[in-house]
Amino acid sequence: MERLLWTGEPGFFKELKPCGWPETAYLDMPEKGQLCWDELVEKAGFVPDVMVVAPGKHLPFVLGMENFPCLTIFYSTASETNVWHNLYAQAYDACLVSYFDHVERFIGPFMPRERVWWSPPYAREEFFSGGDDKRELECLFIGEEASSKEFLEAVQKKLPGIHLVKDVQDGRKAAVLLDHGGEGDPGFRTFEALGSGNCLVTPRGGEGQHQLFVDGEHIVLYKPEDAGDAFYRIDFLLKHPKIAEYIRNTAREEVNSRHLSRHRAEALTDNLCDLAMQDVGALVDARLERAPAIRKSCLQIPYLIMAGKTTGEERASFEAAARGEYGLSGP
Repeated sequence: MERLLWTGEPGFFKELKPCGWPETAYLDMPEKGQLCWDELVEKAGFVPDVMVVAPGKHLPFVLGMENFPCLTIFYSTASETNVWHNLYAQAYDACLVSYFDHVERFIGPFMPRERVWWSPPYAREEFFSGGDDKRELECLFIGEEASSKEFLEAVQKKLPGIHLVKDVQDGRKAAVLLDHGGEGDPGFRTFEALGSGNCLVTPRGGEGQHQLFVDGEHIVLYKPEDAGDAFYRIDFLLKHPKIAEYIRNTAREEVNSRHLSRHRAEALTDNLCDLAMQDVGALVDARLERAPAIRKSCLQIPYLIMAGKTTGEERASFEAAARGEYGLSGP
């Protein structure tokens, strides 16, 4: 396998070339409509050995992939808000899943556990801070203003100086950065905050959080939605600045050594090399043989639902894909 085509959200695509891929190409999502095999090959300028499709939070923009003649990888980074991801993934040869707690969802009749690869979020290289910054403020808060309003007001009653920031790198101005997010696995914001050199206080989450970071070592956890518990931990860190500094430094080192975008590119390359040691052609042939069954069992219903929510050419594309005609005689 020498030629890799990546389409959709760019993710860690740029970091793949240094991993030894002789030829790579990136295609952004189309502004409207969907793409079939012939269109993807024409835009890439070569026939890929491996194709990675990363739709992010968007509707499927690659259709007919159950019939693609190369190794196909689905990259899910938004499974928490897109329930169709696990069904769509069944039409691929393997898939990357960002959230550990969601891995089990992707195991199905056409996607065995050994080809569902956990690929946690990460920090991009530019978020990594190699040195410490002057801490001019006690605590900053990062979160969605609307959804976090009540929680932030409760914390402000105990800590009046705290205020909202939108850029995680602004957290380097403060001794402590308080996050208010979901209760699941850490998202990209967590890795960016830690890589930026913050002492991060964040809600206790899912198993993926436990697998990645140690409470009190890399990160400080509080009971979700409990403003009093969050304040207790912030207050402790402000009264013990050496501990906060230790957590900032260990978190930064942990991200730099294990959780940058290049680490995810290396892991994907390793997984693909493992597949290459097997009979990749037989794997692809097995998917092609099962394509009608994959379509009937996993793709038809979500495609028809999407067709009902769209219009014009996009609707016709989903309808054709549900029939197995997209890219053949359909749109």
